[in-house]
Amino acid sequence: MKAAIISGELAPGERLVEVQVAEQLGVSRTPVREALKRLLSEEYVSRDRLGGLVVHPVTQNEVEEAYFIRGGMDGLAAHLAAYRISPDELTRLRVIHKTMGDAVREGRTEEAAAANIAFHDAIYDIAGNRRLKDMACGLRDFVRRFSTEAFVALPDRPKQVLKEHGDILAALEANDPEAAEAAARRHLDEARVHFTELRVTEELLSSLEN
Repeated sequence: MKAAIISGELAPGERLVEVQVAEQLGVSRTPVREALKRLLSEEYVSRDRLGGLVVHPVTQNEVEEAYFIRGGMDGLAAHLAAYRISPDELTRLRVIHKTMGDAVREGRTEEAAAANIAFHDAIYDIAGNRRLKDMACGLRDFVRRFSTEAFVALPDRPKQVLKEHGDILAALEANDPEAAEAAARRHLDEARVHFTELRVTEELLSSLEN
């Protein structure tokens, strides 16, 4: 259920009825009930005005908060990675970067989005700080709910992300912690700005339709 929410398969505001979810998944109501409780505590699910459970619609304020914190964590991870990165790890990042570049040029958006995720995950691995990675994990999944949406809805964004990743990679290749941290923070700030623009556009189109 969590994966379906992150991917958008379960849309924001979609009602989650315990009996129906159990039938769809082919399980009893007990594990579904426990899963919904956990998703509620993690803010993937919330209650509507009638008290029913729905997929939590992410607010603009939540987006701002998430990107602000994620920028700090990604910056720290890149800073640490610049000290520790090995030739093999650099090769791994270059391969991921090239894979994303090929996907972007060929219009394979889903593959490009997957490579984007892999690039960030690799930097956390290279940073070598287990506690930082564990702390970032929940927020990372939360951010992915809307970062992938921007990849699909903003045609030029994947190319910009590729360039921003290139800046991070160049700093890591130079073993420059300050430059790596600054590039990672800029990347998350740009992501926040673009998603905000996307939300404003969606709200404007919705108001025009109504």
